[in-house]
Amino acid sequence: MEYYLVALSAVVAASHVVLGPDHYVPFIGLGKAQNWSSKKLFFIIFLGGLLHVGSSVVIGSVGLLAGFSVSRLESVEAWRASIAPLLLIGFGIAYAVWGLKRSHHHAHEKLKTKSASVWMFMLVFVLGPCEPLIPIMFLAAVYGMAEVVLVIATFGIVTVASMLTVSFALHKGVSFLPSHKLEHHSHTIAGVVIAMTGFAVIIFGL
Repeated sequence: MEYYLVALSAVVAASHVVLGPDHYVPFIGLGKAQNWSSKKLFFIIFLGGLLHVGSSVVIGSVGLLAGFSVSRLESVEAWRASIAPLLLIGFGIAYAVWGLKRSHHHAHEKLKTKSASVWMFMLVFVLGPCEPLIPIMFLAAVYGMAEVVLVIATFGIVTVASMLTVSFALHKGVSFLPSHKLEHHSHTIAGVVIAMTGFAVIIFGL
């Protein structure tokens, strides 16, 4: 068992979360706007993390079974990486516009609208790849499937744990903001924050 790969996957997983604001800022923004409880926020982050890692696990597993080269799969992940922030920007702008219209009309927010926005965001997040995972999977495959499974499990656990940890810290910080003064514009602000996160990912290559 090559434990250096396990350590590598843990370090890379934590680093790619901390350095990628798209892994936690949108969750905090959407949760604040929709007044999610801490329990709901962390459940959605947990689910999002699993789906986020799972999409790359599926692609990597198919590539290993089909005998594709790692460079071929990295090109697929690179394409997903270029599309994901654009979708995040699109979602953020659409949500901000919806929030702006809602604040002007003081419309009553419907549960269906909340659910739709959450699932749309989750879809955007699933399309965002865990780019570092696939090369590590290919390295682990040299030593056998048990190593691949261990690397995937480590990467997934550390990714989700890091998302929850960073989000918890931000959530505590955001809770001190005077939300009652921004209540009518919370959805618009959340949409702008989400869109800006997408722009940051593109501009700074996060």
